[in-house]
Amino acid sequence: LHEFNSMGSIFKENLKVPDLPPWLSRFSSNTAASYVESLRLSLRYLTPEESKQVLLAIHSAADGDGRKVAGASEFCRILADTMEMGVDSLVAAAFHFTSCVTDREQGQLSEISDVASPVSEDSHINERLEEFGPEAVRIAAAAASLKRVERVAGRVICFD
Repeated sequence: LHEFNSMGSIFKENLKVPDLPPWLSRFSSNTAASYVESLRLSLRYLTPEESKQVLLAIHSAADGDGRKVAGASEFCRILADTMEMGVDSLVAAAFHFTSCVTDREQGQLSEISDVASPVSEDSHINERLEEFGPEAVRIAAAAASLKRVERVAGRVICFD
């Protein structure tokens, strides 16, 4: 098994990667279109332009990864169905979901900090997110701060 780092070179060979949790492993590029369509139907409470903005944000956040498109679409669908969240919140949710998935994948393959905040510390993600407006950036930053607190608390609890 070959794993690759973000530069595309061989990172480790014969690496045992722990099984990903079900919420990460159930999505595939093959199912992305059906998850996107399901989300599109759930966004009927938004205007067509607002729905388009959410879908564009998901594709931007996923950065070409169909599995992340599927997962972010399902995550946003749940938020839309249960809370009828607005565009900025859904955009932030898409970026938060995909950055956490990336962080989780990399965390299983390398020695990254457990207290890193993926959205707030990745300038590439921030540049793409900023295209969707300051409110989406603010919401994503707040979600990243909560994720950081969650990770710190998880480390403290695990070591007690």
